[in-house]
Amino acid sequence: MSTNIVTNLEYIKTNAALHHTQNALLRKALMQHTTHDVDAVVTTIANAVTAKIDCTTCANCCKTLHPDLQLQEIVALAQELTITPQEFKYKYADNPNATSENCHFKNKPCAFLTNDKCTVYSLRPLSCADFPNLHKPNFKYRYKRIMEFYNMCPIIYNTIQQLKTYYLTPQI
Repeated sequence: MSTNIVTNLEYIKTNAALHHTQNALLRKALMQHTTHDVDAVVTTIANAVTAKIDCTTCANCCKTLHPDLQLQEIVALAQELTITPQEFKYKYADNPNATSENCHFKNKPCAFLTNDKCTVYSLRPLSCADFPNLHKPNFKYRYKRIMEFYNMCPIIYNTIQQLKTYYLTPQI
């Protein structure tokens, strides 16, 4: 696999827009392989890419996304901030009246991002901890959703670029 890792966000955003045809070809190629095999290749590549990129130096997802908040996460974060869950929801969530359904952080960048670091890192929501979700099963069926973040996440961008090399380069 290629070892050239791109982390420049402007380059990723600009270059990602140029790869629509290749990305469509990759999606077709993924569908020709078993889910198990695709997941194994994605995991191998994503782990190698992730080892070379320090997410905590980027924080672009924290600046551009509205992550899900589960109610139990709201309770834990509120407790950490010594406020009530209701106060937390009114201050930080997009749906302060949520009782059983998920809500999201309402602000971009995240209110808990200071100097590109998460101030509640040990309590960050699962949707933050799991991002970019490349380790989850059924990658080829989640491909379209993953590609929504291709232009903003260096780990996704580099993983997809290496997947294209793996699946679209003729094997000799």
